[in-house]
Amino acid sequence: WVDQYMALVQRHRPLVEFSEAGMPRRASEGLITRVRRERKIPGGLVEWIPSLTDKVSRATSLRAMASMGRVGLPDNDYGERVLAQLLGFPAAKHDDAVDMVGLMARVIDQAHPAMAITQRPKVHRDKWDRVFDGDEGNSWRL
Repeated sequence: WVDQYMALVQRHRPLVEFSEAGMPRRASEGLITRVRRERKIPGGLVEWIPSLTDKVSRATSLRAMASMGRVGLPDNDYGERVLAQLLGFPAAKHDDAVDMVGLMARVIDQAHPAMAITQRPKVHRDKWDRVFDGDEGNSWRL
C-alpha cells in the first residue's frame, strides 16, 4: 500500500495529505517518512485527524453530506465496493472504506472556507479624486 500511496503522491502532488491520528499514525508515519526520503518524493503538509469517538459517530459528517446530495462515488468497481461497505455499515465485516470516506467528510466539515479575493474599495485621497472618478483612462494627472 505504501508503493501505491507514494505513486499517488508523486502523480497528484497534493498540498495537504490527511490521515487518521492515533494507532494508524503510529503504525505508518515512520514507514511513510522513510520511503518518502529514500525516493525523494516531495510532500505537502500532513494533517493527522484525531478520532475521539466511535466509528458510527465519526460517520456523522458523512451522513449529513450524503443527505444533502454532496457525496458522489465513481461508477466503477471501486465505487461499488465503497457503496457496499457504506450500505452494510456498521454491521458489515469490512469498513475500511467507511473509515476513509468518513475521515474525508470530517476534514471537509471542519475545514476553513476558502478566502475569496475581492477588489479593494477605491479610497478618495482628496477632492480631485471625486471630480475625476470614472475618468481613469483620460485623466490629465500622472
